[in-house]
Amino acid sequence: MDHAGDRQTPDHWHAEIAFDGAQAEGAHSYEKHAGAAAVCLLIALAIGGALWYLTSPARWPSVQGVVLESHYFPYGQHLRGPSIIYEYEAGGRVHRSDNLTLWQTPSRYELDTTLWPWDAERLVDNHPPGRAIEVRHHPRRHAHAVIAWTVNHPSGLGAIAALAVSLGLAGFFWMKALKAKDNIAR
Repeated sequence: MDHAGDRQTPDHWHAEIAFDGAQAEGAHSYEKHAGAAAVCLLIALAIGGALWYLTSPARWPSVQGVVLESHYFPYGQHLRGPSIIYEYEAGGRVHRSDNLTLWQTPSRYELDTTLWPWDAERLVDNHPPGRAIEVRHHPRRHAHAVIAWTVNHPSGLGAIAALAVSLGLAGFFWMKALKAKDNIAR
């Protein structure tokens, strides 16, 4: 007995293939956008961790210190940047340091170029020799200290901007993934 309604025609096969293709394309779009959102979130997590570390001196113990020397070498000279040498007591010992920030990467020719030039000049002006200052030192490594601990540095502002962009992109890709998932369900 031949039932015409039970047989599938080649046109019906093409419709199923087209439907399955649309579902596969939607699933691929969902996976692609969800993956991009996950990557952006991982980048944001890494940037957030770096900012947490770089702002850690704001959470360190504070002691009073005294400025021993203070100089500003204008940019463009052989040696450039701010130089502040200070002394403080922590952990039962007297320490001497010239670290200004955690961002500092001292070299033979650059003292600390992580500050904006006008901030570096102001920092030196506000720290003349003999002035009592607040020093933040690492809770366990007392010899590691800083006297400037805000994120008002070019690199810090760039990291904050990158964090905002990566979170924004994560949200954008996640919304695209959800839209693709809705299209699969239809």
